[in-house]
Amino acid sequence: CASNKTVECGTAWTFDTPESSDNSASNSLTILDTVTNALCGQTFSATRTWRATDACGNAAQCSQTVTVVDTTAPVITCSPNKTVEAGAAWTFDAQTASDGCGTITTVVANTTTNDICGDTFIATRTWQATDACGNVAQCSQTVIVVDKTSPVITCPTDLVLLADDGACSRINVTFTV
Repeated sequence: CASNKTVECGTAWTFDTPESSDNSASNSLTILDTVTNALCGQTFSATRTWRATDACGNAAQCSQTVTVVDTTAPVITCSPNKTVEAGAAWTFDAQTASDGCGTITTVVANTTTNDICGDTFIATRTWQATDACGNVAQCSQTVIVVDKTSPVITCPTDLVLLADDGACSRINVTFTV
């Protein structure tokens, strides 16, 4: 029989048919059994056993095991970073995740917020996708909350002050703001 082999999940594979020979005449090759054991996700280990039998009933057998593994992390994609004006409603955008070899679980790994000034800040959320075999991938989105709006100021109208020096003379002072 051929050597045991390992293939990545999603890759096409077959058992390697053994070669058999006999010093007398021809022999027949039969499959005795194929045993499959589930591992994680869509991975498994499959063992096939063959028997070669000659015309006189002499027999020999051998096996080959093919192990299908998942060593590839899921693919997770986050939306691009964005900037929003302070006071505007916003949320982190949804991420997408997929895996070619089974189901995945996606969770928020962490969210950090760093104050800048006033009501402005930078917030970053990181998501983590894990497949059934424990392979992990992460992505992040950053939202920057900025304040680009100038404050509004309203000045009072002109103000006239009258000063009295006690000698009945007046000084008029006008302030314009």
